[in-house]
Amino acid sequence: MEDLASYRRGERVAAKADVRITGEDGAVAEATVVDISRYGLSIDGLQRLPADAPLRVTFADGRAMPGRAVWRQEFLDGIAFDRPLDTDEFDRLLASLNARKT
Repeated sequence: MEDLASYRRGERVAAKADVRITGEDGAVAEATVVDISRYGLSIDGLQRLPADAPLRVTFADGRAMPGRAVWRQEFLDGIAFDRPLDTDEFDRLLASLNARKT
């Protein structure tokens, strides 16, 4: 497999937060964020997300982001958001994730 960094459009920030992944069929799975950018995130989980599958990522603060599964490597999945977060949205999301770490 190619280096995952070649797929990424933006700088990633390490994170550790629980999220809920909801598939197009309504199936729900729990996962943990590994890193995040304005364009998407990597998650660690036991579910296998089908390639290009539409889904919704719901964060602990209730924020939900639509996106698609774009890559998989062992237990990690890459998800691209349907639209990039603007800088303010991204900063608020990071603040929320950091506040929940403690």
